[in-house]
Amino acid sequence: MYSNIKYVFIDVDGCLTDGKYHYHDNKSISKSFYTKDFWAIEKCLELGINVVILSGCVDKCTFAKFESFKLQLDKDIKGKIDCSFGTKNKWDYILRLIESRGLNVNQFFYLGDAENDIQCISNIKMSFCPIDSSECIKNVLIDSNRNGQISNKKGGEGFVYETLLKILND
Repeated sequence: MYSNIKYVFIDVDGCLTDGKYHYHDNKSISKSFYTKDFWAIEKCLELGINVVILSGCVDKCTFAKFESFKLQLDKDIKGKIDCSFGTKNKWDYILRLIESRGLNVNQFFYLGDAENDIQCISNIKMSFCPIDSSECIKNVLIDSNRNGQISNKKGGEGFVYETLLKILND
């Protein structure tokens, strides 16, 4: 079922993280990521599956995490990782990618959790969300005839890892 996947799109806050920002006395901000998520992302890249990290926000800790992740990747990896931070309209970003690279949505796998993911989840049949997603996202997945589903994992607590295993084990 997942053998034709060429691109995986992953939202950051609420999927790769639990969506919480931690503010510290020295005015720095931090958030936590689930290590196994990055193992699964790397395995997708090794298979030649491209991964696009999408976030409506721009923050130093997310940027730093992905810069360090990209640096530690094997140089001979088949897939490509792209990061787009500050992306307010994720569906427009994906449409531009479709047009510029001659792709179609049947080659996509989308992971999102909130209102700014609705257009993507509505248009990409293989979409998944964590159990703690917004109700509107869950309703889109429940009300439509698609290959996506609501995970039993929370964002930032193994959702991305468990979901990407579907591709890796196909």
